[in-house]
Amino acid sequence: MPMVTNWKRIAGLILSVGMLGGWARAVEPDAVVSLWPGDGLPPGVKVPDPQNQQPDARGLIRRMDKPELRVFLPPADGATGTAVIICPGGAYGLLDYKAHVAEFGADYQQQGIAVIALLYKVPTTADLALMEGKRAIRLVRSRAKDWNLDPQKIGMQGYSAGGHLLVNLMSHADDGDPQAQDPLDRLSCRPNFVLLMCPWNIWTVDKYPLKAPLPPVFMACADNDNVSINFSDPLAARLKELQVPLLYWRVQGGGHLAFHKPNTWGTWMDPFLPWLKQQGFATRP
Repeated sequence: MPMVTNWKRIAGLILSVGMLGGWARAVEPDAVVSLWPGDGLPPGVKVPDPQNQQPDARGLIRRMDKPELRVFLPPADGATGTAVIICPGGAYGLLDYKAHVAEFGADYQQQGIAVIALLYKVPTTADLALMEGKRAIRLVRSRAKDWNLDPQKIGMQGYSAGGHLLVNLMSHADDGDPQAQDPLDRLSCRPNFVLLMCPWNIWTVDKYPLKAPLPPVFMACADNDNVSINFSDPLAARLKELQVPLLYWRVQGGGHLAFHKPNTWGTWMDPFLPWLKQQGFATRP
């Protein structure tokens, strides 16, 4: 794996000297962008005393009233134009920022891949999370030139509840409305590839109106993950029926936290990165 030499650009991955509760807070992102204009609150949402909390001692964000994107770019000389929008998990009640964003950002950036954390509203509902997932990918595509990204190389990654968000998004994605009043709504909200990390079994697979064409999917689940396995297996079967390019990495042991560092299967990028390049992403121009 190539060394990253532009230290400022290791945004979020080279850690600051201040330690908090066993993990270090990340350095500042290259950009922080509000998901919604005006007061920053989602449409139709009224919140007394709106707050955006920082990660606590465990790296968890427990309140996010004004959703935002945190953008971490790779060194320009190694950028591939590919980005991954990460939707952290937390049962729609919190965001596990440390385990799902900060821990893996350096691995992405060293491969020339931008990391964009979608800090959607929490606590939230499935419907609002879906709306914010769509908004996020449209917003990233609208800023692709600013961030040296290819608008056709924008993927999304979701853990647990974030995985539910993405299966829901795949089921309801659209190419944009050319007549929409908001210019963002004229852009596609279809991700170019998707990573489903132990997706939450909040609904059964038949509740998602999945239909072709769908983007390539990498999915990971542990065989003893009671939160995910009874959903991931039938979802993999459904994706195969729809002839979706799929790598289903089903592992033994580890439970719902199997893919966190330093757990046994925290090496999930070893199979994922070659697969991603095979799909035509994360290759330098």
